[in-house]
Amino acid sequence: MKTYKIFLLELTYNCCSLNLITIIFLFLLLSSFTNNRGSYQIACATLDTHEYITLQIYDTKDGKGYQQQQAQKDAIHAILFSGIAINNGGSNQKPILYNQEEINKYKKIESEFFSKRGSWSKYSRLSTEMVTSCSPIDSKKWKVYTISVAKNLLRKDLQEQQILKPLNSGF
Repeated sequence: MKTYKIFLLELTYNCCSLNLITIIFLFLLLSSFTNNRGSYQIACATLDTHEYITLQIYDTKDGKGYQQQQAQKDAIHAILFSGIAINNGGSNQKPILYNQEEINKYKKIESEFFSKRGSWSKYSRLSTEMVTSCSPIDSKKWKVYTISVAKNLLRKDLQEQQILKPLNSGF
């Protein structure tokens, strides 16, 4: 009987350890797929030409402390990973990186791409900056930026780096 109780205790201990390990593994796995800066919001977007997408962007955490450089990086991030819903009846823009192979290739260069001297800055330009309330019922003030992103140039450069396949390459 004593051996049976020890066996049950060991089994319970091992199951708890496995559950804890499983929970930690799942947490790490899920956190690797989330955006480090997931607090930015796109207020509206327009497709200026086939070259540029212009969007208004603000950050719900930073509010008036939201910096221009971070807003430009977040706008590029949205074009790359989220896609954009275009206002005024335009067609929605799918994310540039939409399959796992492309995302994995891009992740290898992402820190260099968004670094202080990275190439991210050549794909975005600031149009306006304003401090406003984003909702008539919300009194909190937000710093809202209007940013244009050179979507086609970004796509072309990612193709040259062999992160994306050219659109005319077939399947």
